[in-house]
Amino acid sequence: MPFHQVTMRIHHHLAFVVVLTGGSSGGGPKAPIVPVPAASGPAWEWTFSGGAAWRHVGTLRYAGGSRSQGLALPSFVGGDSLTVPPIGGGDTPAERFYNDGYVRQDAGTPDDGSTWFWGYQDDDQVRGTSLLFGATGARSIRTDRVITSGGPRGDHNLRDTGFEIRADARTPWMVGPFRVGAMIGLGAVSADHSLTFRNHQTTQRRDDYRVEYGDTYELGEVVPPAAPYEGTITGPGPLIPNIPAARSVTPVLVFTDTAVFSNEVRSEFEDTILGITLGPSLVLERDPWDLALAAGLILEFHNYRTRQSERLDLATGASATRFAGWHDHHSGFKFRPGLFAQCTAQYRVGDHWHLGAYVRGEVADKFRVSAGPSRYELDPVGFTIGAEIGSSF
Repeated sequence: MPFHQVTMRIHHHLAFVVVLTGGSSGGGPKAPIVPVPAASGPAWEWTFSGGAAWRHVGTLRYAGGSRSQGLALPSFVGGDSLTVPPIGGGDTPAERFYNDGYVRQDAGTPDDGSTWFWGYQDDDQVRGTSLLFGATGARSIRTDRVITSGGPRGDHNLRDTGFEIRADARTPWMVGPFRVGAMIGLGAVSADHSLTFRNHQTTQRRDDYRVEYGDTYELGEVVPPAAPYEGTITGPGPLIPNIPAARSVTPVLVFTDTAVFSNEVRSEFEDTILGITLGPSLVLERDPWDLALAAGLILEFHNYRTRQSERLDLATGASATRFAGWHDHHSGFKFRPGLFAQCTAQYRVGDHWHLGAYVRGEVADKFRVSAGPSRYELDPVGFTIGAEIGSSF
């Protein structure tokens, strides 16, 4: 029952009691007491409400990073190598040993560049006025192919469902058709965001080649002896040049070995927000509806936690193993003051209960946190939509 009705009833009962008892204790005539009417206008009213709320906390900006990008990797495929057969250089006299013969130096080679200290194994090596020799070498070439990036970047709308409770006071004072009041609310919501990405891959490769060397010697008018032929250092024998007229080098790929390093990163941001809203309000009462407008301060307390796990896997052939791993985490509290504006609609059910809904816009200071090499920035500019049930007295 409203306070002014209670006051009116108390005045009526007091007057009735005085009339029955004959007024004052004096001996004069007894005059009846007239009740004093209650003051016009509304009285103080208190309301408590609570319910669920869906909140868009704000915009979470992230820039992903990884630790594997800066890691110095050992070779799992070996390195470069070169094996040259003992056939000497192609432009100076030398001792030359081939798969199918030899061309060495005799005593006169330094003077005229020719030698009779040579031999060959097969008649097929003679091609017209040329004599061919072959030798085999080997070469391994190591290469690294690195594919890397700075990690994903983007914005995410951080939002989730929580709860809110609120206390409202309505005064007897009016501003036009609006009653002046005040409110204080308490709300909590937890929101999170996670992402998984790969931003680094290193492929180590080693190619093994068989290197085929072919040297051609010009015989001129020399007719080589039938194969197999083996000349000696003391000779005598047919003279041929010690330096080949032409040399070919042909690599043939025989084997490839690879090792692939690739990372996987999972980064998480969690935030539990406790918000306190307080400020004045104006209420338009049109029974059974009430429309309230409020604005003021919002005090946000952020209990945040960041975590990042990264693994670097190594694949060689048909097997894969974990080569390295990192775990980073960070947590703490951030206090961020801000402003809010809220509109609430309530429908009265009976004398003391109501159902309501509200929408509120909020703005507060942004803050930055990290998860290892990844960075997060929360810009808490958002809004809340809620439903409530409450009681007034």
